Amino acid sequence: MWKSLIFAFFGTGLIAAFILVILRENDREWIKYQKAFYTMEETSLKEELKHAANEKESFRLQKALTELPKPDKEIKQIFLKDLEVIDRCPTCHLGLADPRWVNVRQPFTSHTEPVLSFHPADRFGCTVCHQGQGLATTTGSAHGLDNNWKDPLLPLNYIEASCQQCHSNLTFREAPRLTRGIYLLGRLGCSGCHEAKGLSPDDKIGPSLNLIKYKVEPDWISRFIKKPKAHSKETRMPDFKLTDEEIRQITDFLLTLSEGAGDKDSLEESMVDTGFASIPPEELENGKKLIKDGACTTCHTIRGMEEEGIFQPDKIGPELSKAGNKLKIAWLKSYLKDPSKHQPESKMPVYRFNDQEILEVALFLANLKGEDENLQPAGNQGLTPTDYGRNLEQAEAGKKLVIKYNCVGCHEMKGIKKGERGPAWDGLASRPLRKFDFGNNPGKIEISRPAWIKEKIMKPRSFRDSLKMPLLDIAEEDALALTTALLSFTGRKIPQNYYVTDKEIVNFQFPLTGPVGNLWLELKCLQCHPVPGKSANIGPEITYEGSRVQPDWLAKYFEKPELLRPISTARMPNFKLLEEEAKLLGDYVKMALVDNKLSVGLIREDQISQQSLKLGKKLFTRKYGCISCHQVENKGGKVGPEVSRLGKRLDGDWIYAYLKNPQLLIKGAMMPNYALTDEEARALTEYLLNLTDNESP
Repeated sequence: MWKSLIFAFFGTGLIAAFILVILRENDREWIKYQKAFYTMEETSLKEELKHAANEKESFRLQKALTELPKPDKEIKQIFLKDLEVIDRCPTCHLGLADPRWVNVRQPFTSHTEPVLSFHPADRFGCTVCHQGQGLATTTGSAHGLDNNWKDPLLPLNYIEASCQQCHSNLTFREAPRLTRGIYLLGRLGCSGCHEAKGLSPDDKIGPSLNLIKYKVEPDWISRFIKKPKAHSKETRMPDFKLTDEEIRQITDFLLTLSEGAGDKDSLEESMVDTGFASIPPEELENGKKLIKDGACTTCHTIRGMEEEGIFQPDKIGPELSKAGNKLKIAWLKSYLKDPSKHQPESKMPVYRFNDQEILEVALFLANLKGEDENLQPAGNQGLTPTDYGRNLEQAEAGKKLVIKYNCVGCHEMKGIKKGERGPAWDGLASRPLRKFDFGNNPGKIEISRPAWIKEKIMKPRSFRDSLKMPLLDIAEEDALALTTALLSFTGRKIPQNYYVTDKEIVNFQFPLTGPVGNLWLELKCLQCHPVPGKSANIGPEITYEGSRVQPDWLAKYFEKPELLRPISTARMPNFKLLEEEAKLLGDYVKMALVDNKLSVGLIREDQISQQSLKLGKKLFTRKYGCISCHQVENKGGKVGPEVSRLGKRLDGDWIYAYLKNPQLLIKGAMMPNYALTDEEARALTEYLLNLTDNESP
């Protein structure tokens, strides 16, 4: 009897367990989502059916309702062997490829376009870009919330970080936050302290300090180190939060540096402060005019001298609004004569100023003064310039601090090649979370890689007081951009066939010797104009400029630049080139900077018809509304270049090719691709070529 009872007990338990398993299997989270998605589709079709416009539409919707597949309770899976990916995300994300669900909530919303069209799930999967645990079928596990899962779901704020795995040359339009972040890594000099693939540790963003005692007064050095942004909000110099004693020690050390580029004695002689009192005050206006003609405000901010424009590229030179508070007038005079004599790696071009003009510019800048915060470190009050740099013990302590904080990461200093660098960044975004030191987490931030990186950028010493990274004092959006860039350093190996590069890798060669080479180096063309391998962002790309412009116009432009892009505050400087120099430079551009793939001879001005001109005008003014972005004789928008005399400036074949596909000729071009027909592109080209000085659109 007791055996029967035991058998009945265990049998009942087994049946109950079996029923429980069935119930649990049918109560899976993903099954609920599939049922809910079916209900949503059915409800949507029934609602459309109620408001069907005609019988044909009603029949179509009725058929769609009848054929609507019932939930199949099936785990949907993407298997990509070469990527080593098994993703079950489509099990719940059922509407990702259906544009009808763009406005519904997750997990049914459709994927954003055109991203999905270029990255179909059956080729790329989901976790390659979004991360997470692809094999999981519950929300928490799939999103990588399980303990120790190495790659949790990447927050949408940072999703562009994944693009860097396959794309090596993205533009701002394609990935604005990522490209801004990568740009900031270089602009802020991060590679001076951190090593990473693609970042050059030799690119120092700060000036050489070997001749600083001739440039500024010692007390200014101390005040600037104490709080850099008190002098200029634009400075890239971070705040190291040094004590007053440390600041005095570093100042003393810097003043012991006297050797720099060139001959020290001749530099000292050239910076003797003589002859400045003889210039009448009214002649300061001459210096102001020279600065305006030289387009100095393209690289330097001078309050009250800003150029008109909406788009303002980041300044690559220091702010000069209070130059008189900082710079010695004798140093200014010497630097303006030959910047590379003081700074061998200076980005500033050599202007053709004569001695009188140099004096006028120096005087104008020296007269620019303003209120700086009085931040004189304690213990420095009452010291004269000659009191600094004499205490060798202080100077030696300052040298140790310079090495500790790796000041040579941004500044050249005699006798110091390397400082104490920070950790390398390669593989940063794939490091186990346990290797990120949150300290006592005073800010109580989320325990995640993105949160740690962003906190480190915004408050670098919040995890520990003993940390050395300085305060960057940057905007929230820039911190997000930098975090995105750092999250792109995954170290993940992607198969070669997934890599996307430009169709043609241009090995850009600029002249290094001879008259053209000397001009090219003097004018520092690549500090403003991007080419492959040089990421300048002030002027337009010049890789194929020779195919783009007319030779006669180019030579005249080099002699006397004109305003071409009203949207930008950047201006081409007037370098006062001689006629033969302008022609020499123009001939080089036309010969060397050409696109050999561009069709030649498609547009011939002797074959332009009146019918084509009428069609072109109609397309320009009405159908495509080009006048809303481009100006013709001061009428129209200011987004694109002025087009009044385009035929004198640009080559007809280049205009035609550009209108057909702007981004093919200029990567990242703002001009929309209107998919013009050959006839439309030809008519527009011929109309633009024939715009005269007096014609109104």
